Amino acid sequence: MTTSLDKFNPLSPETVENPYDFYRTLRETAPVYLVPGAAFFIVSRYDDAKAVLDDEELFSSKQPPGLLARPTPELEEIQRRGYPNVDTLLTNDPPAHTRYRALVNKAFSARRVASMETSVRDLANALVDGFAFDGQVELLSQFAVPLPLSVIADALGVDRKDMDRFKRWSDDSVAPLGGMISYERRLECARSIVEFQHYFAARLEERRIDLATIS
Repeated sequence: MTTSLDKFNPLSPETVENPYDFYRTLRETAPVYLVPGAAFFIVSRYDDAKAVLDDEELFSSKQPPGLLARPTPELEEIQRRGYPNVDTLLTNDPPAHTRYRALVNKAFSARRVASMETSVRDLANALVDGFAFDGQVELLSQFAVPLPLSVIADALGVDRKDMDRFKRWSDDSVAPLGGMISYERRLECARSIVEFQHYFAARLEERRIDLATIS
């Protein structure tokens, strides 16, 4: 028996925590669903979703209004301490998206990824060694998160002593996207993102100086 969509609030913590009944109801009763009170649709069937993703002329990846609240003066003041937001991979369309993707592809070419195998294997082994004799493991926090996080951090030149900060910056960068955080949390994320920007601005400057010295 199909549950009515009226029984669900797609933005509630309960639905976000376990959305599968909601997804099934969407597919069966409303494959193209306008979320009440929000300026976006959910497309839930595979063929429809693929058609949307493949048609860049009709459908854009630019960040829609969605759930993102307008910035307040306090939030804008925090953001002015950093760098302006720029659409890159997640929120961009060709040809700009193509340029950014080409840059990322250079960093993760087949040859480059193959050269990382030994270091990634060593990291995975070290993580497993950290809990191998404990008799139990919380796999997400002890392996599934730190492995890719460390690989990406190494690729970006983040010092291992800064890994906790890097994890926080990563979490705080995506937390506002769903629109379901408190105003205080939005401010906290904004401050964190500015800190992240200045950290990498400093690393880039260090890299420029190193390259100039080598040249």
